[in-house]
Amino acid sequence: MKQYLIRADMETSRTFTHTDQLKAMAVVNIFETGRPFGEYAALVVLNDGAGISYGISQFTHRSGSLAAVVTRYLESGATPGRAVLIDAMPLLRSTSAPAIRSASANARIKNALKAAAVTPQMRASQHSVAGDLYLAPAVKACEGS
Repeated sequence: MKQYLIRADMETSRTFTHTDQLKAMAVVNIFETGRPFGEYAALVVLNDGAGISYGISQFTHRSGSLAAVVTRYLESGATPGRAVLIDAMPLLRSTSAPAIRSASANARIKNALKAAAVTPQMRASQHSVAGDLYLAPAVKACEGS
């Protein structure tokens, strides 16, 4: 089975198998994006103050999840969009309204994110952040119930 959203090392759950976790993420993604596994290059600017929404799990600027994805991508050493994203990191780390507006209006940042989306490193970064920020806490809450 192709791995889409979570890393194999997340199989630490005593209750949920890796396949169970993939199914849960697919159901959530259908409600969020209309597709079981989203689109890596999906990018929109939300008018609710969240700014850029990107990737398979709609990682947003305001939530900090977009900065987490870009950080992991840059740590991978991948090159598409790298210089622009390195320069954009201070802006992406700031969740202030002016920073969100500035990044949302910056075509270079949005183009760099789209360019990075085709790489296995960005796909892995999105999987990793989705697993850490969204799936792992949900599995922990379910196991504690």
